[in-house]
Amino acid sequence: MNSIQGVISALIGAITFGLIPLFALPVLDTGITFYNLLFYRLIFASAGLGMIMIIRKKTFRLEPDFVLPMLFLAFCNTACSFFVIWGYDYISSGLVTSLRFLYPVLVSVAMICFFGEKKSFSTGLSIFLAVLGVSLLSYSSDGVTVNLAGVIIVLISSVWYAIYLIGTNKSKTAQMDIWTFTFYSMFFGAVFCLAYAVSQNNVQPVPADWNVISHLMGLILIATLLPNLALVDGVRRIGSTMTAVLGAFEPVTAVIVGVWIFHEPFTERIAFSVACILASVFVLIVAKNAEKIKKVCPDIMKFLWIFIKKITSKTIYFFKSVKQIKLKNPFETMQ
Repeated sequence: MNSIQGVISALIGAITFGLIPLFALPVLDTGITFYNLLFYRLIFASAGLGMIMIIRKKTFRLEPDFVLPMLFLAFCNTACSFFVIWGYDYISSGLVTSLRFLYPVLVSVAMICFFGEKKSFSTGLSIFLAVLGVSLLSYSSDGVTVNLAGVIIVLISSVWYAIYLIGTNKSKTAQMDIWTFTFYSMFFGAVFCLAYAVSQNNVQPVPADWNVISHLMGLILIATLLPNLALVDGVRRIGSTMTAVLGAFEPVTAVIVGVWIFHEPFTERIAFSVACILASVFVLIVAKNAEKIKKVCPDIMKFLWIFIKKITSKTIYFFKSVKQIKLKNPFETMQ
């Protein structure tokens, strides 16, 4: 029963995180800058979390030795959100969320390069699938071109989030209560966003428009507070590994919202790219934690194996079809 509740919590967390574009894009369309939007999201979410902490009698105490690491990690987390929301200006929201989902692969690469973690076949395969997925986004044989600047911006967000996760695990803040850590991560992030808005001389008040206010409240409550609390419950009940696997529902949700609500382009190539990115994360997590996952959900291993085989067959088919396509000379237009 505890495992089922944990799976439900992890699913709620992933799906509601995937709803961020649903609430953020309409607000951005009104002219509010992404850093002002991020400020309001974080300051009100931290206030809401603070009230919950008071009710549950959680501590707000921040030891002096933890202040600098906490500031740095809050900056990394905020930088990730900063580049994600900025990325919405360049590429579809579904692709933004899918590319950000690459952070486990980047964490693994960083652990190998800087912390002496052993290399493995699964890590190499994961990196290959990640690179393949990202590379396919720049290939426009189906008439849909993905903005390279947008891809780079969102990949930078993944790098910041990878640094944030590594720092959370390797710094003194690992000893902090998860509620206190989350509160200060959001609160300091709001301070950073406000400071940036002031430096740009562009602090924007929330418009007196019910449409904007309702979407902003949805972003704060449904796509920020709820998923953070749900993921904390999921990690405690089924562990971080299974919660990370179920996190794949975040980009899937974002893609569905983007196509269904915002009518974003979704071709077979883009679908294949997203599938490669998801597979790269699955391979990495499952290979390192197969036994733990089997204990929580035995059937998921069979599903993932079938999924990976389909990706492999699709890859072979794709490269066979590429050989039949006549590529244009990029220098023709310069002559």
